[in-house]
Amino acid sequence: MRFLNLVVLIVPLAVGSSAPEDPAGEFLKHLETVHPASTGTRIEFTGDYLQLPVGLKQNLITQFPDLNIRIAKMKYLHWGMDPVNLMIFQAKGSGEVVTYLWDIWFTPAPFSFENVVGTHIEISPDRRTSFTSIARLIAFSMHGSVGHVEESEDKYTTAIADSHDRPWRMLNYSAKPQGTG
Repeated sequence: MRFLNLVVLIVPLAVGSSAPEDPAGEFLKHLETVHPASTGTRIEFTGDYLQLPVGLKQNLITQFPDLNIRIAKMKYLHWGMDPVNLMIFQAKGSGEVVTYLWDIWFTPAPFSFENVVGTHIEISPDRRTSFTSIARLIAFSMHGSVGHVEESEDKYTTAIADSHDRPWRMLNYSAKPQGTG
């Protein structure tokens, strides 16, 4: 068993030295530096990503074909190092991180998240499914669930429940009125 562990530790180092660095890794290193300066909260990347359920992953690929979406397992300094998740949205071609979203209890969504995800939902031929996919992703990252999606005149609303199935946050999307930018 030790030999197997040793091989696992050595192989990534040998392969990693010639392979280009993942832009998400660069983003996470940068974030570890700037987040404490802007918020006073120390964070660190654990080196792991949450494995998305196959159905959710396939749905996200279909609804957001030009984005790779991953959830980085992070830690933040509270009373000790406590877990928090960070959703990372990368452009498929370049790998550039175009937006991110912390667990929704940790910090508000950045403008870039609302802009990138809102634009994708806006141009989607099936806005409801795109909206529901993002709601499911957010709920999955916090071990929660998504309630019934209400729809009225290009507005979608759903409750995100916590891990105990208690409604916790509302997620809303409204299409931009025709002719606005």
